[in-house]
Amino acid sequence: MKLEVRVLNEPINVEWRDTDGGDKEAFVEGYAARFGVKSIDLGGFRETIEPGAFRDVLRADGTDVRATFNHNPSVILGRQGSKTLELREDKSGLFYRLRMPNTSQARDIVTSMERGDIAHSSFMFRAGRTSWSTTKVDGVLLELRHIHTVERLLDVSIVTMPAYPDANANVVKRMLDVDVALEERAAVQSANRKSKAAAARAKAIAELGVF
Repeated sequence: MKLEVRVLNEPINVEWRDTDGGDKEAFVEGYAARFGVKSIDLGGFRETIEPGAFRDVLRADGTDVRATFNHNPSVILGRQGSKTLELREDKSGLFYRLRMPNTSQARDIVTSMERGDIAHSSFMFRAGRTSWSTTKVDGVLLELRHIHTVERLLDVSIVTMPAYPDANANVVKRMLDVDVALEERAAVQSANRKSKAAAARAKAIAELGVF
């Protein structure tokens, strides 16, 4: 299963605290994912993350999620292993609290957040158990992908761009994510067809009395 990225247009809070040395530390907190919220149209389907999706991955041994900027692994803002990143699943979604480093890059990010120039959170993940249903949106039937479990959580990220912008590199990433879901949907539909065919064959054999 490929890695996927989801961006949430969600308020991010910045809080300043005094340190023992008299300096100030910035803490950033927000939600990287919300439960039960339908995504935008991803190309004929929408998506929702179900409560409990992050429970197992957050408890897994060896989990050490990083906090990054724009999913850039060279810009690490915190990590679970150093206790500068707190992650928890609550009734609303995936909550994070980040103690920002005292670097010029981090200070610039905080300044842009306080101005409102940066206001989005995101996470990179690999889906685990999923299912599909249909839903009506504005009178139109759309397929809905339900993410029940996240198999792997690579990072939570402060990002500059809103969900699926029209003209930047994230468009390419969006299409890769859509391909993941469409391949998954096709596999489910194929399995359902095979199951129905096997059931029909078994019924015919029973009716003919062939054993």
